[in-house]
Amino acid sequence: YLVIDEVHHIADWGESFRPSYGKLGRVRHDLGDPPVLCFTATAGPRTESEVLRSLDIPEARVLRRNVDRPNIALLRAFVQSAERRYRIMERLIRQCDGKALVFVPTVSIGEKVHQGLADLGLDAPFFHGRLDKPKRDRKSTRLNSSHTDITRMPSSA
Repeated sequence: YLVIDEVHHIADWGESFRPSYGKLGRVRHDLGDPPVLCFTATAGPRTESEVLRSLDIPEARVLRRNVDRPNIALLRAFVQSAERRYRIMERLIRQCDGKALVFVPTVSIGEKVHQGLADLGLDAPFFHGRLDKPKRDRKSTRLNSSHTDITRMPSSA
């Protein structure tokens, strides 16, 4: 078997984010075309089609299940003042014991959010697809660490 987790990365960012995901179709063929199990919680119909095409398995059987994630909340708020927006984010992040993800549409907006949170004392790592591999690896390790606490700025900052 070839098992691929987070398979939506084949379509979402491709070569710019996870270059190895773009090569999985060739890897599958090099392995002798084994059965494939792919997992994702975020792929819509367009992404699903792109994944199947990329892996050269257009007739694959696709199983869809509803994923109930009670530990995940989605909040969307329209706030005019950037300062007020960052204060709301800061309060919500602190209420989550510092374990939160803030999604932004562009790198430039992410940089502004990162700085706005830093100005309020939060050391929130900013992760995006344009990071070079060493920075991406360091931030990914920090993000996945069970010891991560972004509610306090480190003393060396």
